[in-house]
Amino acid sequence: MKKLKLYLETSIWSHYYADDNEEQMENTKLLFDRIKEQRYDIFISLSVIKEINRTEHDKRIKLQELMETYNPTTLEAFSEVYKLANKYIESSILPSNSYEDAFHAAIASVYNLDILVSWNCKHLSNEISRNKINMFNISNGYKPILIFTPMEVISYEGK
Repeated sequence: MKKLKLYLETSIWSHYYADDNEEQMENTKLLFDRIKEQRYDIFISLSVIKEINRTEHDKRIKLQELMETYNPTTLEAFSEVYKLANKYIESSILPSNSYEDAFHAAIASVYNLDILVSWNCKHLSNEISRNKINMFNISNGYKPILIFTPMEVISYEGK
């Protein structure tokens, strides 16, 4: 069975230490347990690193150490990624104040990854956004992508 290629956007890394949301933190750790078992290939972008670098010092150090432990492949953004992210915003697929979310969806789409993993249920990991992004992708020559929370990834793996 081929390993799924997962793009872990910033909220996944952050929720590893989300003491204020124990359920999401535990679900995130379950996903990372499976990553440790090498069930998935994991990817990030410089955008994730920049977002993490904007967190407060103590959390930033923990997140940087976590990333070093799991060693995701960092994908390079090039003009096609930026163009697609801008199209998501210009076409009202995602709101104008969520460029980082549009960027995450664009890089996962351009690199043809299997799943964009996110706890951002407001802009990404919800049925309406998934459908809008995928309808747009299909009509513009990209394959649809799955946008899941960690628990949805784990459930999907068994299918």
